[in-house]
This record gives sequence, structure tokens and C-alpha cells, in this order.
Amino acid sequence: YFLGTEREWRLAEYLASRSVAVKPRPFGLDPLDRVLMDIVALPRADSEARVRFARFLIEHGAPVEASHLELAAQLLAKDEEAYRRLVDAVPELASRAPGG
Repeated sequence: YFLGTEREWRLAEYLASRSVAVKPRPFGLDPLDRVLMDIVALPRADSEARVRFARFLIEHGAPVEASHLELAAQLLAKDEEAYRRLVDAVPELASRAPGG
């Protein structure tokens, strides 16, 4: 679970600089799924850090897949303002999301 502390950011940046995969397995939940699930579950809690982490994952090679677009669509249905904050920072999640 990612909370967005400076220490966690330094660790994430260090791992990315060492080419650690942001999608460790070809199937199943990946880190982007997990952070998007957290945003959908609690769209107002730590949203800035979570959105920043989603952007970080994509910038470091996480592919945008159908599950990610489905989660973005769920967020739109639940909290349009939170969805707009997400897609403003991570437009890749809006380009093909239903209603996006």
C-alpha cells in the first residue's frame, strides 16, 4: 500500500531508476490496479498522493489496460470531481473510458 510519504517517493524513484518493473506479472492485479482501486474506494482520502502515484506508474512503463479503464469509469460513476482530478493528471485513463 502506497501512502505518499517522501520516504516512499524516494524508494519508488530509486526502484524506477534501477528498472524495477511497474507491472511485475503479466496477469492479475498490478500496482496501477491497486492504486486505482484505492481511489475508487475512497476518492477523497489521500487522493493527491494516489493520483500522483498513478501518474508515476504510467510514466515508468505501466501499460493502461482494460481493468484500469474500467476502474476509471467506476470512479466517474461514483465521484465525477475525483474522476476529473484523476484524468487531468493521467489523461491516458480518460481517452477510452466510457463517459470520459
